[in-house]
Amino acid sequence: NLRVVLKDDTELLDEVVVVGYGSQKKESVVSSVNSIKPSEIAIPARSLNNTLAGQIAGVIAIQRSGEPGNDDADFWIRGQSSYMGGTNPLILVDGVPRDMNDIDVDEIETFTVLKDAAATAIYGARAANGVIVITTKNGRAGKPQITFSTKLSYSPKFDIDRLNLLTSDEKVNLELDLLQSDYTYRENKGEVARIISRYGLTNAYKNGGWSALSTQAQNEITNLRSINTDWNDILFRGTFNQEYNVSLSGGSEKATYYTSLGYYDEKGNVKGVEADRLNMVLKTSYKVNKMLKVGASLFANRRTNKSNLTDSDGFSNPVYYSRRANPYQTPFDEDGNYVYDIDIQGKGDSDLKFNVFEERNNTSYEQTTNALSAIFDVELRFNDKFKATSQVGLQLDAVSKESIADHDTYAMRKDKERTTMSSLNNQSFLPDGGKHTETASSNSQVNWKSQAEYRDSYNDIHEFEMMVGTEIRKTWYSSLTSTGYGYDRKTLTTKPVIFPNESWARSYPLHTKTYQENAYASFFSTASYSLLQRYTVGGSVRFDGSDIFGVSKKYRFLPLYSFSGLWRINNEPFMKDFKKIDNLVIRASYGVQGNIDKSTSSYVMGNYNNVSILPDVTEEMIVLGTPPNKRLRWEKTKTMNFGTDIALFNNALNITVDYYRRKGTDLIALQMLPLETGFMSTYVNWASMRNDGFEVALTTRNINRNGFTWFTNFNLGYNQNKVLRETVPSNQTTPGREGYPVGALFAYKS
Repeated sequence: NLRVVLKDDTELLDEVVVVGYGSQKKESVVSSVNSIKPSEIAIPARSLNNTLAGQIAGVIAIQRSGEPGNDDADFWIRGQSSYMGGTNPLILVDGVPRDMNDIDVDEIETFTVLKDAAATAIYGARAANGVIVITTKNGRAGKPQITFSTKLSYSPKFDIDRLNLLTSDEKVNLELDLLQSDYTYRENKGEVARIISRYGLTNAYKNGGWSALSTQAQNEITNLRSINTDWNDILFRGTFNQEYNVSLSGGSEKATYYTSLGYYDEKGNVKGVEADRLNMVLKTSYKVNKMLKVGASLFANRRTNKSNLTDSDGFSNPVYYSRRANPYQTPFDEDGNYVYDIDIQGKGDSDLKFNVFEERNNTSYEQTTNALSAIFDVELRFNDKFKATSQVGLQLDAVSKESIADHDTYAMRKDKERTTMSSLNNQSFLPDGGKHTETASSNSQVNWKSQAEYRDSYNDIHEFEMMVGTEIRKTWYSSLTSTGYGYDRKTLTTKPVIFPNESWARSYPLHTKTYQENAYASFFSTASYSLLQRYTVGGSVRFDGSDIFGVSKKYRFLPLYSFSGLWRINNEPFMKDFKKIDNLVIRASYGVQGNIDKSTSSYVMGNYNNVSILPDVTEEMIVLGTPPNKRLRWEKTKTMNFGTDIALFNNALNITVDYYRRKGTDLIALQMLPLETGFMSTYVNWASMRNDGFEVALTTRNINRNGFTWFTNFNLGYNQNKVLRETVPSNQTTPGREGYPVGALFAYKS
């Protein structure tokens, strides 16, 4: 009797990497690719955006806001490559472009970042900023498995003590010193100045100092020193966050299934700020016969986030206000009434009343997102060498936003002040009451791609792979925003607005609708050849076409290409005595990537308006914004990469080092025009910039015994960005950025 027991070989599984519309053995990958295991990103977080920072060398993820539900982040993979185009990478989930906010971390099977041209050129013009490829979990043949997981986390209250803000005593001394100095800008601001002014002693204090003040004035100022409001304590709180996931999977050799349900709830450190997400996944695959296999996936989620309305000056943001508020300011009086802060202001010099708790109680903002995505796959496998696949992806995101500002709010006081007119006896033309704004938007796409793959090997000496395919994508976006004034929460009614003229009506639109539609068509192919499992060469080519460049036909399609090579030194005969070296690879690649800027157009661009040229006469007018540009074309980025991969001591130590240079050409940027053209400037393809950098990734397996594993990951990335060609408007007061990074800051010497 012979008994054979099969065990999982985790090292073998790890050798498969998802790249370029498919997967490859890790030993055959000639490009710069980094993968993260789900266990490395499975930390309590509402979205992947919150977990990527510091995980991969060369990848920078900066969260735009710490507010729950606001998961937008700025991504840079090996620096910025465009002035006008986006900087975020292409996100593919199971082969379909999607938003990472739609993905539950617990659903991820693999997470791969493609960085150089050899890895990203096959994805076309959308991949100039890199590609993040995510695959989600699938069902496997076997008995039904039920998995439940939960994550609980605690977010402590903010601590702003380390900011070393002024105490009340220090702030009073500062105001006294400023009032007696030659600095007169806004000298009437601050409670000290108001006390002295109330007693009519401003000039006396400037000339005679503290001794010139009356006893009553001195006592009131001294009382301010004894008030020290702890804004950190009254504005913020500690919170508990929770996440739950349950899944059911299983199947047979013929059919598999996977379904999961997840819920996430996050409370903000500010009362009234919170977010939650409910997501569901349904996946199935069915093997019709030996050749044909079909599959379907459905992803659905509903996300809701609530907060208070944020004014344009940012004062209603507690994080910002806690740093600006006077330490002697109190939010409530002894009777519980609001105490207003009139020392805050934006660019103006007004005395509008503000109380952060009034804004919290009388304003609201709520956003609800319903996302639905469906993927249908067909695979036709003729034999072990040749197969054809096709995939259709559908996605629909519906977003609704509602913001309310009641009558007794700083937001409405500010709107009333801005719309006050002398012709109306210094009154605002806005009706009494609050403001209600509601926005409904939808974002949908259809993505279809088909490809054929051929793989073969001969005598374990030659290995050949080739793939050809095509992809068509169309997107639609529409939004409708309605605003009403004189709003009353109790009656849910608004009042009509009588605008003095068309100019005011355009400044305060009551109804706005937008619509965008784009289409893309692509053709692509890849090929690779390996000899003796030591030498590998590969290449890819892709043609991208877009309706954005519709004037000149020769600019509609952009050819993108890459070629690469790899030398696996550890497989050489002369390395057989170096037993401790498990992997030693040198690789190089070069390619051209593309990018697109949707804000520019090859046609004449203008704004359609209704204006009042004569009294009581409204006429239609189109104000031209930019001239036509028949030569508008794709931006291009040329990327060169050199790297090495080293594994030692039975893969206990893994080192990856990469050096790259990325040069962007034909970048769309501002260019000044002769005034006789009728335009001062326009945006054309002429600028350029460069990114140079290196990356180091180190992974060590410290302990792996008796079910206990300890790994250490370290990565280092350095990028130097330099603007090579750019122009600046003639009236710009700061110098151009040529020779400096694109994000350079300039300041005047004092």
